[in-house]
Amino acid sequence: MAFLGLGSRSQQPNRLGTIQVGTSEYGVAIPIGWGRFKAPIKLLDFADFSSQEVTQGGKGGGGNFDYEYYAAVDALICHGPIDTFGDVYDGGGASSLVGATEEFTIPSGGGTYQVTNGGYGDDAFYYDEGVTYAKDYSLTANDFGSDGSVTVTGNQPAPMAYTGGSPSALQYTHSNTGLYTFAAADEGKTVSITYAYTTADLSNINTGPGTNSPLSPLQRYAITAILGSDAGTPWGYMVSKYPTRALAYAGIARLVCSSMDLGTGATVPSLSVEVINGRGKAFGSGVADCDPAVVIADFLTDAKAGCNWPYLGDLTVLSNFYVANNLFVSPFLDSARKALSFLQEICDLTNAAPVWSGSQLKIIPYGDTSATANGRTFTPPTQPVYEIDESEFLCEPGKNALEIPDTDLADNYNRVTWQFSAANDNYNTQIIHEQDEASILTNTLLPMKTVNAEMYRVQLYAAIAMNMMLRRQSVALRKYQFKLPWYYQLLEPMDIIVANLTTGNLGATPMRIVSVEEDEDDELAIIAEDFLYGVAGGVQYPKGATGGNQPGAHDLPGATQLLAAFQPNTRLTGGSDQLWLALTGGTSWGGCRVWLSKDGNSYAEIAKQYGSSRAGVLTNALAAGSDPDTTNTASISTSGTLSSGSQADADAFATLALIGSELISYETATLTGSTATTNNYDLGTYLRRGIFAGNSQAHSAGEVFVRLDDAITKYSVDPVLQGQVIYLKFTSWNLYGNEEQDLANVQAYPINLGASASTATNVTVRSFANSGGTTATVAVYKSGGALTDGGTGTLANGASVTLPAQSWATEALGTWYGINFNPATSAYVIYTDRNAWLADQLTMLAIGSTTTPASGATALLPDDYDDVGSQPTTNPQGAWLSGQTAGISGSAFTAPLYDVDGGSESNASINYYGWAGTTTAAKTLSLTAAFTAVGGAGYMPITYTLDGSTWSTLVAQTSTTASASYSASVPSGTDLSNVVVSISAFSATPAAGHTSSARITVSNLQIA
Repeated sequence: MAFLGLGSRSQQPNRLGTIQVGTSEYGVAIPIGWGRFKAPIKLLDFADFSSQEVTQGGKGGGGNFDYEYYAAVDALICHGPIDTFGDVYDGGGASSLVGATEEFTIPSGGGTYQVTNGGYGDDAFYYDEGVTYAKDYSLTANDFGSDGSVTVTGNQPAPMAYTGGSPSALQYTHSNTGLYTFAAADEGKTVSITYAYTTADLSNINTGPGTNSPLSPLQRYAITAILGSDAGTPWGYMVSKYPTRALAYAGIARLVCSSMDLGTGATVPSLSVEVINGRGKAFGSGVADCDPAVVIADFLTDAKAGCNWPYLGDLTVLSNFYVANNLFVSPFLDSARKALSFLQEICDLTNAAPVWSGSQLKIIPYGDTSATANGRTFTPPTQPVYEIDESEFLCEPGKNALEIPDTDLADNYNRVTWQFSAANDNYNTQIIHEQDEASILTNTLLPMKTVNAEMYRVQLYAAIAMNMMLRRQSVALRKYQFKLPWYYQLLEPMDIIVANLTTGNLGATPMRIVSVEEDEDDELAIIAEDFLYGVAGGVQYPKGATGGNQPGAHDLPGATQLLAAFQPNTRLTGGSDQLWLALTGGTSWGGCRVWLSKDGNSYAEIAKQYGSSRAGVLTNALAAGSDPDTTNTASISTSGTLSSGSQADADAFATLALIGSELISYETATLTGSTATTNNYDLGTYLRRGIFAGNSQAHSAGEVFVRLDDAITKYSVDPVLQGQVIYLKFTSWNLYGNEEQDLANVQAYPINLGASASTATNVTVRSFANSGGTTATVAVYKSGGALTDGGTGTLANGASVTLPAQSWATEALGTWYGINFNPATSAYVIYTDRNAWLADQLTMLAIGSTTTPASGATALLPDDYDDVGSQPTTNPQGAWLSGQTAGISGSAFTAPLYDVDGGSESNASINYYGWAGTTTAAKTLSLTAAFTAVGGAGYMPITYTLDGSTWSTLVAQTSTTASASYSASVPSGTDLSNVVVSISAFSATPAAGHTSSARITVSNLQIA
């Protein structure tokens, strides 16, 4: 008997004699995967099982004890070959690598670049993820069904090829410390290098930076990788100790450990590992996933790991479709499965269809829109193969030659939800969705069952493919059933034809063949569907992402831009109080978390936005109009694409958009041009204006445009917050979901909940360059008035406010400025930050914005002074002040004059002055003028004085002239403050009952 436990053990465990295995299986499938994926380890063999007694602690120095077990373990992962293993996952989390992207411009003669996190100090280069260079492209697309030819130019990242030897043009090599080498032929190219690196294990070391050993995730578990070459690799440990058991396991990627800690349960730990470049099929160039066409080819044709099937057709067009539309996948199969099922899953998730053609399997993309990205260009295979008249359709007795079954709208889902496995989130499942707002408003919500899209590892790629699925699902495509004679036997599913239909007066109808069945009489039973251009096209989602660029996986996302923040009418929200946010960012921006604070200190997450709101700017001046407005057109430049609707869609606000602070909806969106990053549209034919506001507004070019669809954030406001100021922050991530910003480092936006938009009703903002060419003036003044005239506005509470005229005379050239009026201080606030300008508009009165001239060699007149016919016959008091330049350069103005019913001769004139300084050399006063007169001979005199008293005639025009230039000498020593130019126009006296008119157009008035 022991005293106080000394000399005895309170518990005597049983010592285990071997590894404990939960299940044992024979003949199971060897997992196979492509690209990058997470795979569990599976025990193949073990040896040298041993145990070690460990004490678990107790009172008085005694206590419980147990056994810790160890063994040499050989574990299966998947079919090889692979490049390496990345992160390691156990029950407690992940041991991870770190990714980075760096840029380098190749010098003359070629050169080398050592990555920042190379083989030095605390970090070490681990593996290369590829190199890209900026490649110029020019794509002219004239897709079948489109509005016509469109040319898109720009540059895009294109892959460079790795070589183990000396690189030649468009090749590179690298050392195991991250020293990259490039060829002389690539001099001047800027390349992006993407790689992964390990970080130092600091758990037991405190000797400071630069002295700690960088350990990979495998090293931290004392695991060694065998990469699964075709020949196989016996484990050296087994070769030396148990040679008869040292199997090569040809083509199998494995992990081995000579002394794996099995814990006190003698079980192989539940480890999973990240496989990098499974089957050696990753696209590379910073893309760790695979071209699906490469996966399909390897799966069907490989003799060892695949189906060894020789009947696969050419996949070049399919591959171009995938790569040019950023559709990259990394499938992983860890159990036996029918090959046809897997092939159909890939096709369904990548917008393609398998077609048997003769003795070959073809896979045809549904894509109908040209695209370019990643160094590839996709031209859709949609040119019609036949044009067929309905008279050629075969008709059976008692049946119609053409059957058009009713379309069941319940089969047209308008909300699609996908789950995918996010590589940047330890391969955890994430849920994303997209919906067709117009279809929901018209037909009600018809959600599709959640789609398992685990082969996608990046949110960007999954969202692009999901958008394609939605576009096909949400459109009610008519089906057509008919028979054709034998001589159309070359028709195959996915072919495009044009059928000239008399049934229903449908006329020339493009169709896509769905199925072809040949009967015993060699007649072809055809099922076809509508071919609608754009339904199956690739949209570079998130909306606003550039179609031709593939940003790096570790690019910094940049700040989130708040385009608009407002509380919509409750008719749009189903009666609830909501705050709507339109958000976007730069080319690497993939989305953000939205955080809310009541006090500006403590924040809570309230929403996530994946992808950019469809937003841009108004490119023309849009006048106020009636509702509906069938006169005006809104021209916009926006990221993403816009689709037309019907007049009923516009009336149902299914195409709802925001211009400035006015809600509109539109019937048609006509594409007028494209660049690599934007699309230009005319919204017109039928506009709903001033929705829920009762009146429309006039808008200037440059005002914000936002399409109010599912790509904006909608937050249901707690009623207790109404009338309070809240604070919002946005932490961005990039297009891969990586590099999320720290909450403490992003800007806070104050939002006054419950405040409706205040509007400036009689004021304008203009800018013009000052003399000397170094600064510009930004002015606020009454619309149609002089620079010294004030305007008015209406506050959110309905109160009217007087807005004084004010100028800022020392602003920068070529710079955007926004102006708000703060009612609390009765003062203007001028901004160069568009986000801050927009955010403050919930607490201030929005005045407007302007961009100053890029060059200030001479001045630009404000638009409100272009019409000199409304000016007085003397110097326009207040229009131009002493010291301001009065010239115009590159911006014409006109003076229309009218007389009616035989009244006296009508005239108007304006004097321009305000130049400053004294000339030190001879200068030239010059201008260009055109003159027209109707209803009699008019008269156009232009005179000038250089000393303020002596006047000279520059031109006295009495006949129409298309355009002519006039000039006069300005001697050295002239005091320019005395210079005045007087421009007049007279219409003729018309005959009784008639009218006369005259118009003068003057441009480029300057002293230079």
